[in-house]
Parts: sequence; structure tokens; C-alpha cells
Amino acid sequence: MLVLIIHLPRATHRRANVDHLISTFERQDGLEVRVLEAVDGGGLSPDERAKWQQGKALHPPYPFGLNPGEIGCFLSHRLAWQTLLESDHDQALILEDDAQVDLTMLRQTLTQDAACIQLPAEQPRNLQQVGPVPELLSLRPPALRTTAQWLSREAAQTLLSASLKFDRPIDVFLQMTWHHSVPIKTAYPNGISAVSGAAAKSTIQRKKQRGLMAEIRRSVQRIKFRRQIKSLSQKSF
Repeated sequence: MLVLIIHLPRATHRRANVDHLISTFERQDGLEVRVLEAVDGGGLSPDERAKWQQGKALHPPYPFGLNPGEIGCFLSHRLAWQTLLESDHDQALILEDDAQVDLTMLRQTLTQDAACIQLPAEQPRNLQQVGPVPELLSLRPPALRTTAQWLSREAAQTLLSASLKFDRPIDVFLQMTWHHSVPIKTAYPNGISAVSGAAAKSTIQRKKQRGLMAEIRRSVQRIKFRRQIKSLSQKSF
């Protein structure tokens, strides 16, 4: 299996964790470990960012614009999918550089057969009960965040073809199984957690603080959008 660690070089506060991940996986037989340099969305020109964005063509329309960090994050995962296709491997474990791993539990999770498994670092909000051992779940919608993900070569090809243009963050895109046709499973517990302290600082640029009414409007839009995603998810697969 191929292990890909997505790392933004300027995120020096994450480098120690990346080195720890490399050391952890390189001690295991049968694994190839690579560090992928993440796409820095802030370093892309407006024209380069616009090349990938398609407006609000997908359903339901995403109510917000993408910031440079979200564009870079999406392109970094597309790079990981492409790297799997160009390798000799049939599947890959893709980790963001804030991931921490319990290998014993992760091994139990990855023995399960699926095209794509989301491995959230926190308990998904639509998962009410959690047992002591990993379970492969068909959550509708799948979990948000992309701290860790397992996928097959076939799934990588399908996701690449479905994301030649995009209008929403990578984790929201993956929830849209009716669009990309890859059945996304969620495993929890799974052996994945996220770093804390200074290393937990986000590398996705945030917009300036908004006024109270603007934040209320965004909250209402977000709730409405999530309800639409949930409804469509429950009708697919």
C-alpha cells in the first residue's frame, strides 16, 4: 500500500508530526511512504485559481465562495489521487499533515473492503453510538474533513474525472456521492486523531472577521445547505 502525507512546507509547525508519521510507517513491511508537497492556494494567481472553479453549477449550489486555502487543499488531494494512479499500487492511505495514527486500530479498519473510506479524526455528528472496535459505516452524508482517507485506484480515477472543475471544499465534494458516483464509507473508531496545541493551527487562510448579521446569514445558509446535502445523500446509493 502507498502512504501519502500531504504537507505544506511553510507549515513548519507540522514538520515534526510529518517526520513522526514517516518513521511510524517506514517501520512497517509492504508500505511505501511519500510526502507530497501541498498546493499553496495563497501562492496561486487569480487566473490559476479561476481555472479550476466552475461557479455554482453543482446541485445543491454551494452558498459560499472558496478561499485560496480551500482551493489549495482541493488541488492537493487531486495531486494525491493522481500520484496513486501514476504508482504501481492499487490503493493508498492519504493523510494530511495534522494526522496522528494508532496503527493497531488502523490495521483493523483497512482490512475492510471498500472503494473509499473516510477516516475522521473526530466522531461524526451524525453517528450517535460508537463501539470499541472499528466499524465500516454507510453514513448519509459521509463525514466531513479529510484528515485521513483510504481509496482504491478506481476510486481515485473516478474522483479525478469528476473534479476537473469544482465549486466547494474537498470534504463537501466527497459527500456528493450522487455527483461523483464513488460510494464513500466512513470508519469510526479508526485509529486516526489530530494534533493538538501549536501544531493544530490551521493552514487554510480564513477571511476577515464579519459582522454579527453577516455571521447569522451565513449560519442560516449553512444549515439550509446541510439539510439539502442530507436529503440528497439519503436518496443516493
